[in-house]
Amino acid sequence: EEDDDDEEVDDNASLQSLVARVFKLYATGRSKGRPVFIRNPDLGAFADDVKDAMPRTTRTFKRFKRKFESIFDDTVQLQCDMALPGQRVTAGLNLEWFQVFVQKVVQRLGLEVFGFFMALLNHRC
Repeated sequence: EEDDDDEEVDDNASLQSLVARVFKLYATGRSKGRPVFIRNPDLGAFADDVKDAMPRTTRTFKRFKRKFESIFDDTVQLQCDMALPGQRVTAGLNLEWFQVFVQKVVQRLGLEVFGFFMALLNHRC
């Protein structure tokens, strides 16, 4: 059982590392001195790269593009609603909420999280 717990911790650490690397690639905005993932141009670049990096999702993606923006807007609103006083970010998504956004996107596209991040990194790097 301990080995399973260790694997889960390793998987979480690996996922956190992948999320941070992808966030760094796309987050061009700044809010309160910290990077944020913003609608223009970050969301468009991210969406285009998802389409290019995962050609099998193209048909799904065409129907999904408007949902991408809706998921982004919903996640920004949730980030605002859940923020502590003085920590509210409305310009875009911080790292923590970028992960929430991407997990929603991956779920809607029916993809596997690690494969999604690896495909994006391989496409961009």
